[in-house]
Amino acid sequence: LAEELGDKDVGTALHERRLKMLEDDAAAQTTPEAQQVHDYARMNSLVALGRGDDAVKLFQQRAQQRPDDYEPWARFGATLHKLGRDDEAKGALEKAVALSYGTRRLRYLAALAEVHDARNDSEAARVARQTLVDDGAKLPAVLRDDKLIAAAQAKLPPSPTAQR
Repeated sequence: LAEELGDKDVGTALHERRLKMLEDDAAAQTTPEAQQVHDYARMNSLVALGRGDDAVKLFQQRAQQRPDDYEPWARFGATLHKLGRDDEAKGALEKAVALSYGTRRLRYLAALAEVHDARNDSEAARVARQTLVDDGAKLPAVLRDDKLIAAAQAKLPPSPTAQR
């Protein structure tokens, strides 16, 4: 709110305070699983404070600690994308997609499509969105994210059969 109201100094002070609390809590935990609880919030504060490289290091470490968990890979990719490092984000998000399932997989495919858009790779973005639509259609209704699927569908080019 302070930042939205234009009080950058207060916003910075609050991010610093928040980050200290989050880092203290993470340091008190004994497992990477427990430590990662606040990683997303930590990343947001680090980026807001101009410490994007520290956020990248956080998720590099977390991905090394938990290589078979989709969560750190997704956060790693999101952080890199937020920093405009989309060539690096691509690999992390591809790993998150490969490890994930259900609705999370759909969200990670949407993020991957955004990264491909940022990289000006329209074919890879199309493939990611089509995969999202196809995978989403296979999910039970209770697990589907119809808004996400519709948004991906809307960004797909019309199919050749639809043009006839």
